[in-house]
Amino acid sequence: ITYVDYGTNTSTELKNGDLTISGFTLATLKPIALKFSATANYKGKDIPLSLAGKVGIDLKGGVYNIPSLALGIAGEKADISAKVSNLKTGPWIDFSISSNKLEIDPLLAVFTAGATAPKAKKKAVRGELTKTINKIMASLPAKLRVQGTIDIGQLTLLNFQVDKAKLGLALLNKQFAVDIREIKIYDGTVSGAANLDLRASGLGYNANLKVSGFNAAPFSNAVVSTFLTKLSDYKDLLDKVYGNLDLSLKLTGQGVEVPDIMANAVASGSLSLKDGELKRLKTVDAIADKLKLAALKQDLKISELSAAFTMKDQVVDVKDLSLKDHDINVEFKGGLDLANLKYVSGNRLTLKGSPLLTKDLSKEYDLLRDDNGWLLATFELKGSLKKPIPFPILEKPFEKAVGKLKVKIEAKKVEIEQAAQKKVDEEKQRLEQEAQKKIEEEKEKAKEEAKKQLKELIKF
Repeated sequence: ITYVDYGTNTSTELKNGDLTISGFTLATLKPIALKFSATANYKGKDIPLSLAGKVGIDLKGGVYNIPSLALGIAGEKADISAKVSNLKTGPWIDFSISSNKLEIDPLLAVFTAGATAPKAKKKAVRGELTKTINKIMASLPAKLRVQGTIDIGQLTLLNFQVDKAKLGLALLNKQFAVDIREIKIYDGTVSGAANLDLRASGLGYNANLKVSGFNAAPFSNAVVSTFLTKLSDYKDLLDKVYGNLDLSLKLTGQGVEVPDIMANAVASGSLSLKDGELKRLKTVDAIADKLKLAALKQDLKISELSAAFTMKDQVVDVKDLSLKDHDINVEFKGGLDLANLKYVSGNRLTLKGSPLLTKDLSKEYDLLRDDNGWLLATFELKGSLKKPIPFPILEKPFEKAVGKLKVKIEAKKVEIEQAAQKKVDEEKQRLEQEAQKKIEEEKEKAKEEAKKQLKELIKF
């Protein structure tokens, strides 16, 4: 059997198929036993597939009951149970899937792997995948109802390793809901819910997720290895982030192709990284070159990194990003244009370096220091997100210099006024003393004159 997917221009061959059905009767009073095996090719390798179980059929009630179905893929197994009813008006499907360990990629390969894909791979035409998805969604019965649970111990999907996944799934009126009951991944947990609108072109979606206690290193490496491989130097992004990551995210959007996903995505959230480490950052390196301070070119030991962010129209607006290291503190506010991979004008990055870290800077930089000797420098990042160019913002240093000058002028003014006032007070005191002296002299003179007149009067 050859399966051809014209939307993705790939094909897959199933070979050595073997189907055995037993216990089949016209009355269908007993469950029918079935056993199927085949071989699929995935990335040039043959993968054995198997399916075995029993199906109970109630023709009168229109119910198909599958109490236990064992699925085998490359030696890994999953147990499935399902019940299908209301075929005429529905159908309604209830199911459960459980497994101790399951790798999803080989299962996806059965439908999407290019075992016999054309040698000259054509460039995907934008919109073709969306058309294919829309066609598939339109073919789903309008009254199809699905409800089920998934409980898998160890799950592998692409480059992501999930230690435990327990989900509740529901489909009604072409609205698909996912209840994340428990996901353990990278030493942390994921909780929340997500919804898919199967009626929207290219699918519409919204999600409200919370991530707690993630081990940032393997998670960030998986993101890079899965989604950023088209970057020429994507390997330089590996092994850059370490620590415990907490993340909350609200996301809405529409589309299954990258341009549509990016254009329609609207998101908001916050993140926190504790007890971590960031390997050398090109942004800080660029600032180090600007200041001629090689000591800044180092790995950052992070006591805490926190930030809030929003995204709309392919612009991420970062609010209150704060990174605290023993000798370096970094703050950032501003926009990142993901469509053009550049910084939005008006952003501000503030770097604060300890006296020890910046001790080799020349005296000219003392203007940038605070009262405790920490260097405080503010920059606007321009150019590409990959290699930003930092432009210094000097308003505050100028204000500080002018402020110091004003203080000196004011102090001198007060000094002059005090000196002048002192002279005025001294002169006033001298004049008062002279006036008092003259008054006393006049009193004595008047007294003597009175005595003289009295003597003259008595003599008379």
